[in-house]
Amino acid sequence: MSELSATNDEHRHENTTQAHHGNTPAAWTTVGLLLATSVVAGLAVVIGNWWLFFVSAIGGTLISLLAGKVLHVMGHGGPRVPRHSPAEVRQIAEDSAESSQVS
Repeated sequence: MSELSATNDEHRHENTTQAHHGNTPAAWTTVGLLLATSVVAGLAVVIGNWWLFFVSAIGGTLISLLAGKVLHVMGHGGPRVPRHSPAEVRQIAEDSAESSQVS
């Protein structure tokens, strides 16, 4: 195996600690609410309504983050995956490769 492909395999195994990549209902809800908050705040700046800007920017952000956290606690977020050191990931990959070989 060439050195480049070995490096790519090592990099791939080191970065597989989160399989969902934030693709959860909690994450989507948080991002959607933050996007809506940003649109309202932007429109408030354009029309010159500063109280609406501050209410939407501060209040909307806090509500969005709170909603995301509540959904995560309720189980709609991704599972907590323990972080491993590169040496531990390499050992896990070697162990799984050995167990998958046919004798």
